[in-house]
Amino acid sequence: SATVTITNATDPLENTISIDSVDIITRNAGKNLFVSAKAVVTIQNDVAGNTVSGSWTGATTDVDSGLTDGSGTLTFYSNEVKYKTKELTFTFNIDGSSLSATYPQ
Repeated sequence: SATVTITNATDPLENTISIDSVDIITRNAGKNLFVSAKAVVTIQNDVAGNTVSGSWTGATTDVDSGLTDGSGTLTFYSNEVKYKTKELTFTFNIDGSSLSATYPQ
């Protein structure tokens, strides 16, 4: 089995960013089973174009960033890990977010 832990890096982010869901993904390749996780993050007030950075710890170490879509949503995927016999824990941390504007456009 795999366990998912969700944490936010700092309290101010908790007011504007939410982790809507985290799901475990499995993939078979012959006799091997690979496990990864998917986290869906949303910025309140449907902010598009916001850069969100986050990191996975536990079963895998991975740093990700991307831009929110028109609904303020962004999906992060962890690296895959080959499942052997022990429990795997995937922890996703929101490390930061930024939004910029340019003048003149």
